[in-house]
Amino acid sequence: MPKRTRFTTWRPLATAATAALMATLLTPAAADAARQPAPRESRPVHSYENAVREAVWVDTGLDGDRDGKADRVAVDIVRPREPALQGRKVPVIMDASPYYSCCGRGNESQKKTYDANGDVTRMPLYYDNYFVPRGYAFVGVDLAGTNRSDGCVDVGGRSDIQSAKAVVDWLNGRAKAYTTRTGTTRAKAAWTNGRTGMIGKSWDGTIANGVAATGVEGLKTIVPISAISSWYTTTSSRAPRSTTPAPNGCPTTSTAPTPGPSAPPCSRSSSTGPRARATGPRCGPSAITSGPRGRSRPASSSCTACRTSTCG
Repeated sequence: MPKRTRFTTWRPLATAATAALMATLLTPAAADAARQPAPRESRPVHSYENAVREAVWVDTGLDGDRDGKADRVAVDIVRPREPALQGRKVPVIMDASPYYSCCGRGNESQKKTYDANGDVTRMPLYYDNYFVPRGYAFVGVDLAGTNRSDGCVDVGGRSDIQSAKAVVDWLNGRAKAYTTRTGTTRAKAAWTNGRTGMIGKSWDGTIANGVAATGVEGLKTIVPISAISSWYTTTSSRAPRSTTPAPNGCPTTSTAPTPGPSAPPCSRSSSTGPRARATGPRCGPSAITSGPRGRSRPASSSCTACRTSTCG
């Protein structure tokens, strides 16, 4: 019964979120239709199965792990193929999250899944398979220090916000991105008109709020769902010690009257595809292993400077 209740609550929120995004980010086809006496709506006219799936790494301009290199955040993209073949640019719906490789999203804790080449095959929730056929690109951003991104987890801080804002800048031609995590081949977002809407629940929604507060050009609307309004209340309540998993795989601990046992060390595992990815934070002495498109390099132990309760 609790699961059914959560789903029932989530469904009207998702419906409202969908309506808000689509009302703001009309695709070119819908915009043309709007000039005629016709409903302003998007319809599923594009193939989801034949969609373009790709990944880029956006330069955030930060060096959170202090390894002397600018941190790059991983951006997985699913976009309709037909508009690109017709020379039309599409708007973007974006969810920047720390949960894509650990806790997942939704009641089923869905995670990003990848093919052997490291391109995303499925995004969590319904966002890609709903919006892409309707003429939108869906962009899933791994926040700094999570999944396939560099840097450190910052729990709503500067790194979190800047790593998501940098993607909006890239979508509007103001930031650099690359086709691989460590390579030098540039990637351009020539397929989009830059009009971006951010959506997300909980932590993800809080990032949307933070990016909107920067006033970044190109972000047209946000739909934060049950977003966090106070990080202090969320992470520092004087309550029994919590063992809820953090995005990087380490248990979180809230401030408790009596100190409990220390959190176990962060763990990290990697897959074996061409873009093998490391899970866990970019902290500690363990090695981060990338695939043939990148190179292996040790993780910086200086992440201590930006560690939070999510990295024990």
